[in-house]
Parts: sequence; structure tokens; C-alpha cells
Amino acid sequence: GDAVGEWLSDIILQDPEGGLRLMFHNQAVSSRPDKERSEYLTPLEKAEDKPLYADGYPYLLLSSPSVSELNKVLEENGGGLEVEETRFRPNIYIHGDFPAFAEDKWTFIKIGDSVFRNVKLCTRCVYTTVDPETGEKDYRGEPLKTLRSFRTSLDKEERKAYGTTPFFGVNLGVEVMGNIKVGDRVMISDTSKTV
Repeated sequence: GDAVGEWLSDIILQDPEGGLRLMFHNQAVSSRPDKERSEYLTPLEKAEDKPLYADGYPYLLLSSPSVSELNKVLEENGGGLEVEETRFRPNIYIHGDFPAFAEDKWTFIKIGDSVFRNVKLCTRCVYTTVDPETGEKDYRGEPLKTLRSFRTSLDKEERKAYGTTPFFGVNLGVEVMGNIKVGDRVMISDTSKTV
């Protein structure tokens, strides 16, 4: 009600008249639109891969080797910017001894007792140019500009669907529900290596 909205506005906006409201979302039904399924672009996608709140998919996986490689390219290009994973808003961030962007090719990922499907590479937008600590947008358009220089698709069908939008991280769907926690082993379907 109004009292809760005023409290939220006061805490978050430092203005009790800020107009925030606490909303309930029925977890049984997503308000997100159905996706156009593509056997070519998203062969592992399922109808239930709709999130409740996110705009694309319920889970986004990113790896520290990929963030490190992006920082290396930013430095080589004189970008003057070092990014951290929070800029890309992953809800699963993994560390390990594997090449940058290896997650692009992982079909199934087991973490804890959950199994995820790699539904599609995550297309990145202008939000990546906003520093999550300060809320300020990078005036040069980084790191999006640099990502466009080496992380866009050369595949004809992907190019038709995504244009010059770069990829960074992978969108996941849940194959087997379970619990995951920090420190869980990560196992992937296309190698026997644990990261």
C-alpha cells in the first residue's frame, strides 16, 4: 500500500513522495512476450525459458577469462577503461583455467545439482557503457565499441538477426532445477574438464 511505497521511496530515493510501489508478480506466469523460436539461432530454446523480470532469459553466465580478455583488448586499443563483471549483469559468474569466450560453445553446464542449457549468446546493448558504481555513461561508448570490433558474428543468419550487436556471455535455460552456490564445481558437456 501507500505506507510501503513511501518507505521504499524514502529508503531508495531519499524522497518519501518518490512514487515507488511494491508489486507482486505471480511466479507461475511470466509477463514477458513469447520468443520467436529459431531452429538455427536458438536450437536449445524452450518455451519455459521466459524470465519473470529480465528482458531476455532467466540466467546469464559470464566468465572471468572473458572479462580479462575484454580488458586486454580495451588496453591494447587505448580505451582507458577497465571493466568488471557487474557491468554486464551476470547472475552466474565463473572463474577457471580455460580460454576466454569458451562458454560460447558449452552446450550444457552443470553447477551444483542444476543443469543449464546454453540457449544463445547474449547480445549486448548500450547499458554496458554505464558504470554500475557511478551510473555515468562512458562518453566514448566503451566497452560496447570495442566489443563490436571483435565480438560480432560473421555468420550470415546471425548477422541478419543481430546486425553488428556484439555478443558477451551466454543466456541459459534450466534443464534440471536444483540449487547452486558460490564455490560449486562447474562441469560442461563438451569436455571432461571441470572449471
